[in-house]
Formats: sequence, structure tokens, C-alpha cells
Amino acid sequence: MWGSLNFLPINRLRCPLTTLDVNNLTTQLTTTGTFPGNLTTDVTPSSDGTFYISSNSGIASVDTEGFVTAVGSGTALITARNEGAVAALRIVVTLDNDTDWEII
Repeated sequence: MWGSLNFLPINRLRCPLTTLDVNNLTTQLTTTGTFPGNLTTDVTPSSDGTFYISSNSGIASVDTEGFVTAVGSGTALITARNEGAVAALRIVVTLDNDTDWEII
């Protein structure tokens, strides 16, 4: 369908919740890539070649499918990578029972 296209720049990383306030609350990232000609497609699943990482998994962890889970209070940067393109999103976790705030 896409011929010899081998590069898919990620142009958007979205999350319905960027502030998490309940321990173990999980939210799903949505990762969008753009093909030449401005055709966009959802590349959220790892099967589409997208890899996720958290700057601090003690604050917000992210699994291989882009599910982010609140772990401890602070701020973490969630990064998605696909075919060399990168997008990042800041997640803030505020848990009432956690007084040891950490930043990225």
C-alpha cells in the first residue's frame, strides 16, 4: 500500500490525562505519524514499530503499548520513538499520600 516508504515521522503524542492523581491510575497514549503528503495514521501499537520510555518510572511508568501508569508524585517525560522520529509528553503525578516529590 505504501510502496517503498521507510520513514514515518511521529508528529503527535497525545494522552487524555496529563495529570494523574490516583496511584496506579492508567491512561493510554495515542501516537500519530505523518506520511509524505500529510497523510496521518495511528502508530500507537508496538506492532507499528513504536517504542515508549519514561524519564522516571518511579513517577510514571509506560508499557510497550503506550499505557502510562501513575507510580509516585512528580513529573516525568514520556517519549515515543518510531523509525528515528521522536515525540515527548510531560506527565504530572500528584498523589496525596506521597510527599517525596521528584522531577524528571
